[in-house]
Amino acid sequence: MRVLVAEDNRFFRLLVEASLKKWGHEVVGCEDGSQAWDLLVQEDPPRVALLDWEMPKLEGVEICRRLRALKNRPYLGDLETLRRLALAAECKDDETGAHMVRTGALSALLAEKLGLGEQFTSNMFHAAPTHDLGKIGIPDGILLKRGPLTQVEVDIMKRHTLIGAKILDGSAATVLRLARTIALTHHERWDGNGYPSGLARTEIPLAGRIVALIDAFDAMTSNRPYRRALTVERTCKIIREESAKQFDPHLVNVFLTHVNVFLEMRERMNKELPASAHCPPCLCDVLDAKRSAQGSSMTEPASFLAGEK
Repeated sequence: MRVLVAEDNRFFRLLVEASLKKWGHEVVGCEDGSQAWDLLVQEDPPRVALLDWEMPKLEGVEICRRLRALKNRPYLGDLETLRRLALAAECKDDETGAHMVRTGALSALLAEKLGLGEQFTSNMFHAAPTHDLGKIGIPDGILLKRGPLTQVEVDIMKRHTLIGAKILDGSAATVLRLARTIALTHHERWDGNGYPSGLARTEIPLAGRIVALIDAFDAMTSNRPYRRALTVERTCKIIREESAKQFDPHLVNVFLTHVNVFLEMRERMNKELPASAHCPPCLCDVLDAKRSAQGSSMTEPASFLAGEK
C-alpha cells in the first residue's frame, strides 16, 4: 500500500518512513503541506496519508478539511487513514502503534463478552484505535517532551479529546461517529471526575467506558519510559479498586471474569506485532514523569497510570 508521510521535521519523517517500510508499505515523503496536497489530488493518490498538524505552506488540518470536502474520493472514509494519522500523532515508533492495534482488538473482545452484537463489536475493532487521534493537534514540544509537564501543558494535552472529536465530526458513517464518541469520552470517569465534560455513570457512552478500561489495562501492562510494566496481579488489583470510581463496575466484573482470555489475546498480539523499547510519551507517560519527579512511588491508582488527573 502506498502511504504519504508529510512532516517538515526530517528526523521524524525518516523515522516514520522506516517504520512503515518495515511493515511492507511503499512510502512517499514530503516536507510541506503544499507538496502533500499535490500528491493527494493527483490521479493515483496514496491510499493513506500521515499529515503533520503544523507544516509550512499548508497545515495538515487544512488538508484534512479540503479532503473532507471531496466526498467522492474513495480513501476519505478509509479507517486505515485515521489509524495511521493517530499513529503519527501519538507516537513515532512501533510500540504505541502496537498499543493502538491492541486497544481495538481488546475493546472488541470486551464488547463481545458483553453480548453487544457482531456489528457493534466489529465497529469497536475499527473505531477504538483512533481514540487518541486528537494528539495530532498537540504541539510537538508538549507531546514529545521527556520531562515533567507544567499544569498549563497538562491542560493543553487534555485537549486531544476535543481535537479528535472535531476531526471526526460530521460523518454520516456509523463507525466514524463511534470513533468520534470514543475520542471525546475515553477519559471520562464513572465518578464524574474525568474530562473533558465531567460526565458520570451512564451519561458516558458505552463505547467510551469500554475504551477507558481497555486503554488503562494496556497502559498498565506495558513498559513506559518512566516505569516498567505492572504485573498482572497488580493491574487487576488496581482495576478492581477503581471499579465504580474510574471504571464502570459492570465492565470491570465482565473483564475480570474473562481476564485470562484478554491476557492470551494480548500475548498473542505482542508476538505478532513489532515492538520498540523506547516510545515518545503519551499523556500517561508525561504524568508518570511528573509524579516521578515529585518522588511518588509507582503504586499509584489507575486514574494516574491511565493518564487521568
